[in-house]
Amino acid sequence: CKLDWRSALRFPTDDPAWRRKVALGGLVLLVPVVGWFAILGYRKEVIFRLIRGEDPVLPEWRGNGRRLVAEGLEAVAVIHIYLLPVYMWLAARLW
Repeated sequence: CKLDWRSALRFPTDDPAWRRKVALGGLVLLVPVVGWFAILGYRKEVIFRLIRGEDPVLPEWRGNGRRLVAEGLEAVAVIHIYLLPVYMWLAARLW
């Protein structure tokens, strides 16, 4: 399977409502604490849509907020588990 870079980079703007979805994402990012988690969940949803070969449109924000935050929290957990050896090494160096 070969990636078509042109399509991969252009797909967000192929969605007719992309401006609204991106603007809403910017507003979500400004929400304290949960904004970053929601953005990570949204990013995960976009990537998995591409992997599954679904229509290349950005997912809707409305009605998906809790699920996106939960998936963002999962993504943060995976990132911190991945970085756990670095954390342990830093802790050992500091003590």
